[in-house]
Amino acid sequence: MEIKKRVLVTGGAGFIGSNLVKGLVEKDHDVTVIDNLSTGREEKLSDVKDSIKFHKLDITDDILDRIGNISFDCIFHMAANPSVEFSVRRPLEVDMVNTHGTLNMLEYARKSGSKKFVYSASSAAYGETDCSNNTEDMLPLPLSPYGVSKLCGEYYVRCYDSLFDISTICLRYFNVFGEFQDPDSQYAAVIPKFITSALKGEKLTVFGDGKQTRDFTYVKDIVRANLLAMETDINGQSVNVATGGSISLNQLIDAIKKGLNRPLNVVYEDVRDGDIKHSCSDISKALEVLGYRPEFDFEQAIKKTMDWYEEKIL
Repeated sequence: MEIKKRVLVTGGAGFIGSNLVKGLVEKDHDVTVIDNLSTGREEKLSDVKDSIKFHKLDITDDILDRIGNISFDCIFHMAANPSVEFSVRRPLEVDMVNTHGTLNMLEYARKSGSKKFVYSASSAAYGETDCSNNTEDMLPLPLSPYGVSKLCGEYYVRCYDSLFDISTICLRYFNVFGEFQDPDSQYAAVIPKFITSALKGEKLTVFGDGKQTRDFTYVKDIVRANLLAMETDINGQSVNVATGGSISLNQLIDAIKKGLNRPLNVVYEDVRDGDIKHSCSDISKALEVLGYRPEFDFEQAIKKTMDWYEEKIL
């Protein structure tokens, strides 16, 4: 039987955060959410609003002053500015949120005596690599200010693990997709953009030749990895969370075309600055330290995702 825990989720009204909050509520944990609602939406939490505590806060605010000195069993730090493209245009703004905001949350964890800190890191830290699979012991070489900012967050997390009595773990996500991902946000990822454009009969814009690959990972697998990370005794490490496979954008388009059974208007444009060509993960460490393996293959997950968007849009 699981022990009920007091947990805090930053960015809990966002895409991944709201899915995690629901997973935590299902496990009967005591959940507090903070989100500044710049990209998150309270309606994503409407079905659990009576089971959580919600605070409209920015992660750069004085959290101790705003929510009090609460010793959480686990802090899931998910709040971030998630856009590579935006970070190229406005790097200082992204760094303030992703680096300073993470340090601010670590300070709250230290001062409040919180026990565990699970950090949502990013595969963008790896940059462009020659390897077929990115492993955690590779030298990170991020290509964008976003990747740099998320890697800086990892270093701060590890620093606090070694200096203070906080158990930490960094989960490096690879191209997460699924239900509740906002297709209209300025930070929207490729899958919700493509699906909603296809459903509306609009063009699908590919930056590059479409041969670039990603390790697309279903959000429910990400949630499960976070729940496992909360329980693990392993600390001070970074762990890839993905599928261990790779899908090209052209293959993604074919899957959407097949799933929706309609022709698509695909337009190819120049590659954007900061975008990497290939990204794929080695997840053997996740299996070893978390007991994690993906439960959903790409075909299952993309079908579930398309069904969800189709219900919302049509």
